Amino acid sequence: MASFNQYSTKYDFLHMTREEGILEVRFHTNGGPLVMSDALHANLQFAWQDIGSDIENQVIILTGTGDVFCTQSDAPGNFGNPNSLNLATRDAKNMYEPFFDIDAPIIAALNGPAHIHADIMVTADLVLAASHTTIQDFHIAAGMVTGGIAQVIWMELLGFVRGKYFLLTGQQLDVQQALEYGVVHEVVPSADLLPRARALARTLTQQPATTLRNTRRVLNQQLRQRFVEEAGYGYTLLSLALMDQARTLQPTA
Repeated sequence: MASFNQYSTKYDFLHMTREEGILEVRFHTNGGPLVMSDALHANLQFAWQDIGSDIENQVIILTGTGDVFCTQSDAPGNFGNPNSLNLATRDAKNMYEPFFDIDAPIIAALNGPAHIHADIMVTADLVLAASHTTIQDFHIAAGMVTGGIAQVIWMELLGFVRGKYFLLTGQQLDVQQALEYGVVHEVVPSADLLPRARALARTLTQQPATTLRNTRRVLNQQLRQRFVEEAGYGYTLLSLALMDQARTLQPTA
């Protein structure tokens, strides 16, 4: 089991604090809003494993930095190289399996626009959003198949009809649409976001630890099962499309 002192400063893209069993995890890049990177892609799985193995974490709050969660990426990806692509898709898959294995309930405090990997936040057990938040899936905009985790999470959250429209068109949801569609649970002013998340976390910690942990397990079983069954197929199709894309972009002699 990892201890808080061992992992709390281990990941450059995460700032962690803990008080009375409530672990706050803040995504950032150099102290500012998160920019998706290869380092995060490759190492978030290990952060989830560390956090999940520490039984002192009774409730977890995830949030971002500033007034934007994530709208930029500096992860170039070597899609023309099969080995690099296999590694990237493996890391992408592994970003989520350990997340589902965390037993402590997770509260997401979505601090603003989330257009890249919003799925990390909306998969939490309770999702709060600042009133200026917008939500989008990045795959279609980047010329990528909406495979892997995307089709599982968004189709599960939005349903068959809305999910297909959202993913195929690259639809951007404003916060009221996200609330109406069940993607977020509460909309609050930015200044109240973390205080509200902390209040909910304190309420949850009043429950017996075993009750909390087993409740998260049972509530997430369906989503976890869908991911295990479907993610491999989705990542395979995503990889094939990326390799074809890279091939067609290569200059001819």
